[in-house]
Amino acid sequence: MAIFFSTFVRLIAKVIALLYFSLEVRGSENIPRRGGFIVASNHASFLDPPLLAVASPRLLGFFSKAEMFRSPVSAFFLRLLGAFPLDREADALSLRVGLRILRNGKGLAIFPEGTRSRDGRMGKGKSGVAMLAVRSGCPVIPMRLIGSDRALPPGNAAPRPVKIRIIIGPPVKIEGDDYAEIAAVVMEHIRALA
Repeated sequence: MAIFFSTFVRLIAKVIALLYFSLEVRGSENIPRRGGFIVASNHASFLDPPLLAVASPRLLGFFSKAEMFRSPVSAFFLRLLGAFPLDREADALSLRVGLRILRNGKGLAIFPEGTRSRDGRMGKGKSGVAMLAVRSGCPVIPMRLIGSDRALPPGNAAPRPVKIRIIIGPPVKIEGDDYAEIAAVVMEHIRALA
């Protein structure tokens, strides 16, 4: 039931994104056809998680703030959509959940900045994406969202009909074990997708 529900919601979201935001997606061939992978994207709007889900030809798992799971109703729907609670106080638990998703051959979407940008500019990447990439051995696929910050700026209640483009880059080769350096490299690959 969860896969059917996720597929149905993605289809509805895709139709809305195409009609309302004139969504354009380039590079979807860079998403691996099988096996675990990490999508690493910039984050400027509450629209970003559903937009990533629409852009990926495969289902993605997501981390969502633990506070979003406080209501049993929202927790139920978030889990059906592939979201998992991210407890910033329990990073080790979140890491284990992420590794389990990847080792089960599924995709995991991550916003390396850790939070939404307030001004549309990309911030510094945190080490979580690097830890998951190194420990899982899965490829990191950089993804850049352009226009979502104008479509739903912070503080706006309703989205505006602004064109949104999503560019999916080729896999980033992860080398070494310096998590800060790897996170910086991933962010540079995202920035380069202009």
